[in-house]
Amino acid sequence: QAGCGLQTLIDDVIALTRDGDDQLEDEDCDPVQAARAVARLLQPRAWEKRLHLTLSAAPDLPRVAADPRKVRQVLLKLADNALKFTERGLVDIRLDLERSGTAVRFTVTDTGRGVAPEVTHLLFSPFSPGDSSYARKEQGAGLGLAVAKRVIEQAGGAIDFTSKPGEGAQFWFTLPVSGL
Repeated sequence: QAGCGLQTLIDDVIALTRDGDDQLEDEDCDPVQAARAVARLLQPRAWEKRLHLTLSAAPDLPRVAADPRKVRQVLLKLADNALKFTERGLVDIRLDLERSGTAVRFTVTDTGRGVAPEVTHLLFSPFSPGDSSYARKEQGAGLGLAVAKRVIEQAGGAIDFTSKPGEGAQFWFTLPVSGL
């Protein structure tokens, strides 16, 4: 576990320090396929915690203009965090087309403890774990959401969240539709 944690930390530091010149051109991704891959990967962990992990997607979603590996990376970080911070209930991954038709919205909703108001401004900052007691327990470095924000913004998307302490959280990101 320590080795896996160290590898994740190293990968996150490298991803955070890259300057964006490594973006692949003309990449696009099937958002549903990416979400299914993440759900399959995390399903055993959800079962271990006796949580429901669900995935739903609007019909006929268009491809998004992003590297499939990076889409999976960000979705995995959000869904993995949701599983970590949820003790009972569910984690739901949902994909929808934005009303404008120019972006796909990926939403991860959980029934966990939510985000404390005093740390909301820190969540997307590097080396700022939102919950220090959890970070100590899990040896989190506070890089996951900072990396996710950088990846999504480099792809032309947006990322944010809403939360009510004690009622869970909803993290979402959008990515532009391919070919627009």
